[in-house]
Amino acid sequence: MNLTSYKLRVSLPLLITGIIVASAMLLPLAYLIVRAYDAGSDDIVAIITSARTLEVFANTVILTFAVTAISAVIAVISALLTVSTNLPGKRIWSVLLAMPLAIPSFVGSFAIIATFAPRGSLLQNTLAIFGVESLPSIYGWPGVILALVLFTYPYVYLTTRSALHGLDPAIEEVSRSLG
Repeated sequence: MNLTSYKLRVSLPLLITGIIVASAMLLPLAYLIVRAYDAGSDDIVAIITSARTLEVFANTVILTFAVTAISAVIAVISALLTVSTNLPGKRIWSVLLAMPLAIPSFVGSFAIIATFAPRGSLLQNTLAIFGVESLPSIYGWPGVILALVLFTYPYVYLTTRSALHGLDPAIEEVSRSLG
């Protein structure tokens, strides 16, 4: 097929709908630009360089790297186990490891709190039988990292699993023979 002769046909209703959706998505950015223009350049520089803004930025960067690293480790190991080994129940594990994508993250976050909260949670009430009075706090960094990892690793898992399925087995055999 010659790409130069390909004509793009777009229906008018679809084009109008796309423009409306794109405009709606740009409204928050437009609002920020208008508010920043009203504030003036001195105020903008003061806000961007304030200690609180830099702290929030640093926390975001740390959180991003932590969640990415932990998610990558979990996802790659899970993908390797479900594709390249003789793991019993591979198909079931493949589906179960992708299940967090079917749960909305806010519902999952409530479930994590209900299960792992230091007092009154399902786990704590169960462990109270054995004399455990409270669990370590799930609030703050541990809880945020746990929730984000549990709901983002499936993206890396499915991508890695797909890539591993696409590998030629001959390449694996050659790499094994070469050590």
